[in-house]
Order: sequence, then C-alpha cells, then structure tokens
Amino acid sequence: MLNEEAIKKAAVGDEQTLNEINSLPLPLRMSYGLAIDTYRRDNDVQPMKNESSLYPQSKRTVEISDEELGELLAKRLEDKKIKEEILEKQRREQAEKVAQQQAMRARILSGGY
Repeated sequence: MLNEEAIKKAAVGDEQTLNEINSLPLPLRMSYGLAIDTYRRDNDVQPMKNESSLYPQSKRTVEISDEELGELLAKRLEDKKIKEEILEKQRREQAEKVAQQQAMRARILSGGY
C-alpha cells in the first residue's frame, strides 16, 4: 500500500519526497515514518542531511559557561531550599491545626466546654 520508492527516497533525505509525505493525512504520515525508520535500520541508511525528518524536532543547543552554570545551579538549590522551607511551615501549621481540633473535640466530649 505504501510507495516503496517514496520510502527509499525519504530514507536518504529527499526533501521533495519528505514534503509530499508531510502533506498526507496523519495516519499515512505515521505509517510512512515507521516504514522509513524500518528501512533505514534494516539497510543501514543514513539521510544525506541531518535535518531531513518526518518528525519535527526543535534544535535547542545553548552554549553556557562554567560560571553561568554554577550560578544557575546555586539559584536552583536556593529555590529548592525555599520551597522546602515553605512546605515545612505548611506541615507545622497543619499539625498545629489538627492538634487544636483534637483538643477541642476532647474538651467537648469530656463536657468541659
């Protein structure tokens, strides 16, 4: 059902074929994508260009110095510490609230209120 010639062309990175496949409905694109991946794996084919793919990928590479990395890690650790302090404060407040409720119930049940 799938065009074998299109699969071979797309596997080596033919832009026109890839564009034609990308214009197909999603189920067919997925089928072609799997067939192309299988063809590449079975025949040890690498695309001519790295950017030729049916799967859109965002290329996100950022150069960062060691100094900036250290600052970012320090900020992350500080943020984590602040979050942990807030959570601990919330746990203490909840424990105090529960203790007050239990004391109130005990007074009510003992008839002291």
